[in-house]
Amino acid sequence: MTTLLLVRHADVHNPNDVIYGRLPRFRLSDLGREQAARLGAFLADEPIAFIYTSPQLRARQTAAHIARHHPDAPIRICSLLAEILTSWQGTPNSQVRPDLNFFAERRGDRDETLSQVAHRMQRFIRLMAKRHPDQMVVAVSHGDPILVLRLLMTGTEPTLAAMRSGPYPAKASITRIELCGLDCVLSTQYLEPPAPPLVSADGSRPAPAHAALTASR
Repeated sequence: MTTLLLVRHADVHNPNDVIYGRLPRFRLSDLGREQAARLGAFLADEPIAFIYTSPQLRARQTAAHIARHHPDAPIRICSLLAEILTSWQGTPNSQVRPDLNFFAERRGDRDETLSQVAHRMQRFIRLMAKRHPDQMVVAVSHGDPILVLRLLMTGTEPTLAAMRSGPYPAKASITRIELCGLDCVLSTQYLEPPAPPLVSADGSRPAPAHAALTASR
């Protein structure tokens, strides 16, 4: 059995309040560092063997906080865990409708579709089952990819309607998936560790939650 802990990155420093997507240099905020530290402590006693992370800086920094409690667990960067690719990135949130979603309103041909995200997350889960039997693995990713995989693992087709019907992965949350082989899922559980204060020491707040799907706004 493979135990996969899918972690959404912690809160991000975003002073200009833009859709940051895959843009570089978006680090954790003070609040995010506190969230990531609490997450690391929450997972400190788990038998984590490997840590995988999205290439985005915020995910790598979140993974580093977890790794502090597991110095023997190698960290691997995996592009399959990346944020969704959208040309909405860089757009100020003030210019975006609250009901916008990036899959239904793609700006360019290179923007990822929902099926493309589902395909790469399925590839990742099969890779983990094949590479890490009888081990616990952490994978730090982003809201939409995690939600898509959670739906797939519970037998739900990841449509836009389905993605809006359940809880969206909170920052620094955990989706725990128990795998038996390549195609058998024993259980899927969504967890939110104890939340830090809503306002950090520098006065920053988490990015607003939109009703639509987000690319880590």
